Amino acid sequence: MKKLYWIFVIALGGFILIITYFSNPYELDFSCKVDNDCIIGIRLDTCCSCPQIYSKKDVDRNPNLIVYESGKDYSSLRTVFCGRVLCEPCETIFGVICSNSTLNIEHDADYTWRLERSETINVCQKPKTWEEFLRICPDIKENYLKNNCYISAALNAYEEVKLDKAIELCNIEHFNKSSLSNPNIEEREFCLGEVGRKILEKNPDVIVDFCFENLDKLQSRCLKEAGETIAETDIESGVKICEKISIKYDGDNFQRDACYHNIAVIARQTNETKALELCEMMLTRVEDCKDLIIKYCTIYSC
Repeated sequence: MKKLYWIFVIALGGFILIITYFSNPYELDFSCKVDNDCIIGIRLDTCCSCPQIYSKKDVDRNPNLIVYESGKDYSSLRTVFCGRVLCEPCETIFGVICSNSTLNIEHDADYTWRLERSETINVCQKPKTWEEFLRICPDIKENYLKNNCYISAALNAYEEVKLDKAIELCNIEHFNKSSLSNPNIEEREFCLGEVGRKILEKNPDVIVDFCFENLDKLQSRCLKEAGETIAETDIESGVKICEKISIKYDGDNFQRDACYHNIAVIARQTNETKALELCEMMLTRVEDCKDLIIKYCTIYSC
């Protein structure tokens, strides 16, 4: 009888282990000690899997996880058929760091979750501060991703109320080269342009000074965007910013006219006469602008 009892206990224990294993055979462990303990990986056992953050130990012990390589096609490596599945674009992850994070440890008492304690440990995660971005940017191989990583560092520096640091990061050696998208403009200006857009969101009172002090070939675009945004609440102030756009480079003409045109459309909602006056301030396509203002209610259903 005792023998049968122990056989039953062992069999039951084995059954529980098997069920536990197959219900969650690879429980993820994001804990780490250094940045090299963390990687960006991708799952092969699901369709539409995106690059995600993992610890190296998880990749080493899970055959359905491999290290992600940017630009590589993983369709032939997947262990599931995904022939007609349409997937959404994946979020860009520049890199991964080992950094401390506060975790809430919860407890289920009578089916009611309550916070038991908070614990700070080092885990694999995306960079959050400008200093953390700078830990990963130098190792990125693709130039456009490296650009975006440094721009993210600059934007995070501004978010941390460090405008001087944001400007400094846009002026690092990496950005002292012509842009791939527009060889006539340095990459540093595109970085500063993104900082300018963030300033426009957070502190529009200083945007005009920022445009003049930090931008050259993208100065007119910076002023145009500032004028349009400020005109949404103050037409006259927005127009004054348009007037500050000087014609120095190819494209400045377009930015200046676009500034007046777009503010004219904003003004038309309350003052058609003012809108038509703004069209007259344009250097080109004046009649197209006025025609739009006159037909505004037909087009936009006032």
